[in-house]
Amino acid sequence: MRGRDLGPAEAYASASAGLSAGSGWLLPIRSEAAALLQSRGFPARDEAWKYTRAGNLLQAVFVPAQEASDVALPDGPWGDEPRLVFVDGIPHPGLSRGVEGLQLEDLSTVSGGCPELGRALGEGDGFSALNRAFLRHGAVLRLPRGQQLSALHLIHLCTGSRAPSGEGHLETLRHVLVLEGDGQLQLFEHYLSADGVEHASLTNAATEVILGPDSHVRHVRILDEDLRSLHVGAIGAVVGAGSRYDLTSVVLGVGLARIEVTVHLGAKGSATDLSGLSLLQGRQHVDHHVTVEHATPGGISDQDFRSVLGDQSRSVYTGAVIVRRGAIGTRSSQLHRALLLSDDAIANTRPWLEIDNDDVSCTHGAAIGSLDEDALFYLRQRGLSELAARGLLTSGFASQILSRLSPEAVAQHLLQRARAWLGAS
Repeated sequence: MRGRDLGPAEAYASASAGLSAGSGWLLPIRSEAAALLQSRGFPARDEAWKYTRAGNLLQAVFVPAQEASDVALPDGPWGDEPRLVFVDGIPHPGLSRGVEGLQLEDLSTVSGGCPELGRALGEGDGFSALNRAFLRHGAVLRLPRGQQLSALHLIHLCTGSRAPSGEGHLETLRHVLVLEGDGQLQLFEHYLSADGVEHASLTNAATEVILGPDSHVRHVRILDEDLRSLHVGAIGAVVGAGSRYDLTSVVLGVGLARIEVTVHLGAKGSATDLSGLSLLQGRQHVDHHVTVEHATPGGISDQDFRSVLGDQSRSVYTGAVIVRRGAIGTRSSQLHRALLLSDDAIANTRPWLEIDNDDVSCTHGAAIGSLDEDALFYLRQRGLSELAARGLLTSGFASQILSRLSPEAVAQHLLQRARAWLGAS
């Protein structure tokens, strides 16, 4: 059953009309999206939002920042690697580094349009329309055939400041990354909060990845914001023949987040590996909604999402695999595991298979529970305190996702953050 929440939608649609112009080709996209938002509203009783109340993201009408604040960049695992920095949704050239020589532009400066925009992410719901209605900034990267980029960091820093009118900031970003063929890219998206955050903000960020033939993208998305932050993320990938798209979504800090992942395997020999780790406490709420569409023979997809939940936190995982007619030889697996550290924590899991073929191998599984008492007893018998034993088992559960990552600097940074979280939980 569907419902609509038109109050905030009308306010956002009206605010969109006053947005600074930017490139002329953006204007009709914004206008069409604002009209769609006003007519449809935000999801209220959509099945896809069954366990996450969209209204909790709409308790205020946030407004976009007009300029990037002058802030320091926190320490992170980017070193001297190329990075593009956005502060409150606005590019910050002074903090960006090493992007010279790349076919990399901000969306607002692209002339003549971006034909790939919207190819990996369709019309979507009201939050997708909101993203397009405030379309201004984002990275547009093109890797020519045969080119490799070992690391690109897209760093998003939220200051938590208020607009002059008193509202918190709305950050809308749209990244489009295109590999023309026989290319490799390692992409890191960081969503961070500056020191001294005082107010809530809403981030609405979409990333589209288009892989030509025989290409490989390794994508790590890290959400490590203040606990007052609200976050709506969308990731879409179109995977070409013989290509592979790998994504790891890591959530370490946010108040409420919904992250939607859509991967289209539409060419022979295309593959994807999707994984995630959410470390939640307090009243944090994180919802991953993942859809993989197999449209051609021989596609391979794997999903492995994990959550560690303390206090009254909640995780939601929906993993959908759609196998179209003719996509014979498809191999797909889904796995969701949630470790509950509190009797009040909640994990919801919804694996979903839609198969229109016989010659396929599709599996799914879920495991939700507390720490293994036998394993705890074994460690206690060998001299570990109960706290140390619990920490060791929980760290091992989380590190099975994080230890896969490269380069070493990123993996170690996230492992250290995870250990700090475990020490505080």
